[in-house]
This record gives sequence, C-alpha cells and structure tokens, in this order.
Amino acid sequence: MGDYRPISLVGSIYKLLSKVLANRLKSMSEDLIGETQFAFCPGKQILDCSLISNELIDYTRKRGLQGIVFKADFRKAYDTVDCLSVNDLIGNPINFHFKQRQLWVTKSDWNPPDSGELKFNTDGAVSGSFGEAGIGGCLCNNNARCLITFSKSVGLTDATYTEILAIKEACSLFVISMWAKKYKLIIETDSKLAVDWMNPHLCPTVFKPLVLSCLDICKNIEWRVKHVPREGNHLADKLAKKGIGRAAALCNITQDA
Repeated sequence: MGDYRPISLVGSIYKLLSKVLANRLKSMSEDLIGETQFAFCPGKQILDCSLISNELIDYTRKRGLQGIVFKADFRKAYDTVDCLSVNDLIGNPINFHFKQRQLWVTKSDWNPPDSGELKFNTDGAVSGSFGEAGIGGCLCNNNARCLITFSKSVGLTDATYTEILAIKEACSLFVISMWAKKYKLIIETDSKLAVDWMNPHLCPTVFKPLVLSCLDICKNIEWRVKHVPREGNHLADKLAKKGIGRAAALCNITQDA
C-alpha cells in the first residue's frame, strides 16, 4: 500500500479542490447556465429536449404554422458553431426567436419603453484595456419587437471610447430610420461613465469631438441617454463581443413598423 500512497494523496487533493470550486460555482450557476440548458442540470433531463421538440413540431403541423427546425450535434452545439454566423445565415441576430418573420426580444431583465418611445440598447467590448474592439446594439419597441440590430468592429481603442462609439452608431441608424419622426429615442448603456460624458462640459477633451458629433446627429429629434445595469443589456453586450474582429458589419433593419 505504501507504493500507492503518493498517488492517493494527489488524487485526494485534486478531488477536494474540485469539490470546493464546484460548491462555490453553485451559488452563481443560475447566472451562468441558461434556462434552455437541460443536460447535467439538477431536476432536468436531456430527454426533455426531445419531448419538447416533438411536441412543438406536432403543434406546428396541426395548426399549419411556419417554422424552422435547426439541429446540431452535441459537440458542435457547444464547441464549434458561431451563433452569430448561424443567425447571419438565416437573417436573424443572436438571442432572437424566428417568429412569423419578425424579431422579438426574449430577455426577462430588459424593460420595454413607454408608448411613443423606442429604446436602443448599446454596448462596446474591448480585448483588454486597449485593443481590438467591437460595438453592438438593438432598437426595440414597447412590444419587445426588435427593429434594428448592429454588430461591427471599430479597430483599436479603449473601453469608454468604444461605449460612446456604440451610442453614436445608434444615433446614426435611428435618425435615418422611418421611426425618427414618430418616436422619441431612449439610448441605454451599461457604462455610467459614458452616460456622464455625453455632457460635453463634463467629458475629457479627447472625447469631446465624438460627443459633439452625437449631439449634432440627434439635434432634430427628442432623445436621452440613460444608464442600465449590465443584467438588462445582455443583447447589446453579446452583439458587441461578436463585433470584435468582425470582417463585415452586421446590420438588420425591419422594413415595416
């Protein structure tokens, strides 16, 4: 038994460390694991996915509804497929369901705007404190329907400058849209600093030309910029991250109101 003692001790240490880490992750697992994940989750079974899929297909056929069934094997679903690339192919941005050729927001933390207003959630993402950056955003109405989405690369820059670039992109897309004359615009970002610096009297000199450009773009519309917790900005965040290093900009605009 003496020959196996070092192996047993090494195994025990790693098992203890794994158990400690697993117990710590349990406290935040609900934030890390999506509601649609069934495999390896307590109280759920992977077979439930098959049953739900069969029921949905049966429901769709009986009622003569249109739909898309996308099937990927277990490995590709988690390790290989780029979600935005798939959605580019079918014409829909990430985190939206295809429903009667319309786009709808499904995040429960997102709060819809009031009647007569549209909300543009924006975000920026940077590799490190200064590096390759991307911006993304989503314009939605009070019915949670998505009207405009964008995701693009903006080259090398820092985090705050990227956040303001995302706001400028949202302004530019909104003022040329069919909704500019009918609705007030609310822009939401999870960067408190970007919100504060949209006041040209408070922003650093290096950011002032960009801020003044945003104000000039929106001079003929009613609009405001407000801060939102990161939990309510998931869609824009993921679109911004997918924009890093993106070869071709993604921009989807709904053609009807």
